[in-house]
Parts: sequence; C-alpha cells; structure tokens
Amino acid sequence: ANLDEGGRELGMTLWFATVLAGRVGHRDKGAYVSLWATAGSMTELEDLAVREVEKLQGYTFDGFYTCDRVAYDDRPDELGDLPPRRLIAQVHQVNVDEW
Repeated sequence: ANLDEGGRELGMTLWFATVLAGRVGHRDKGAYVSLWATAGSMTELEDLAVREVEKLQGYTFDGFYTCDRVAYDDRPDELGDLPPRRLIAQVHQVNVDEW
C-alpha cells in the first residue's frame, strides 16, 4: 500500500525513480533509467519500471538507485499538463543515461 508516515492511504502518487539497468552480456556496461510515473504503491512502481527497462532491448532491471514520492506541485515543467488526480498507474517520462 502507499501510506504516509502516519499510516494514511495516499492512493495514486507521482513518483520519480532512477533505476539501475544492466547490459546483457556486459558486466561493465549499463544505464541509469530515470522515470516519472504514477503508481499506487512501490510494488506497482517496480512493475512499471521493470516493463520500461524490458522495452530497452538488451537491458535488465537491476533495482532502484533512488525512488521518491513527489508532490504534484514539484513535478517538472515537462509534465505541466499532467492532471492532479490520476486513476491508473502509468509512466509519464523516461530518460536513459548509458554508461
């Protein structure tokens, strides 16, 4: 569940996460995949992140590097058209930084 520090249900929340993605067959190569998403829990966010990484041919989801709930007012300018109330889990923006 997506609960605040007081144990109250938050429902669908905006998240910013950076994912570590390994390059298949190359132990010393990979990428940081940054994504903005709406999800109702960490589990749901992880499912979204895994699917996004799977879309990148040759990469595997290795885990979260960072993951934070973000207040709607703190969203980036690129998500200015995002409505404040969202009913479904979805990814809004993805950036890939290979290393």
